[in-house]
Amino acid sequence: MTAARRPAHVAVRSGKLRLTTFGTRTVLSLDEAHALVDDLREALRSAELHEARQLLRDEDEIRTAADVREGL
Repeated sequence: MTAARRPAHVAVRSGKLRLTTFGTRTVLSLDEAHALVDDLREALRSAELHEARQLLRDEDEIRTAADVREGL
């Protein structure tokens, strides 16, 4: 992605949300747009939880490795 190219453009006209992402145009009703936003929020929450869980696992592995080293 270059600085000159925006990944998304959003406009609302005539009660429709017009979304252009990477050259693909989509027109959604406002109800569909709200549902999409809800789905995106949930996906982001899920991804953040997954990332947080992975960080905790990584931290546990680091602690375990440190404990093993101290025991040697």
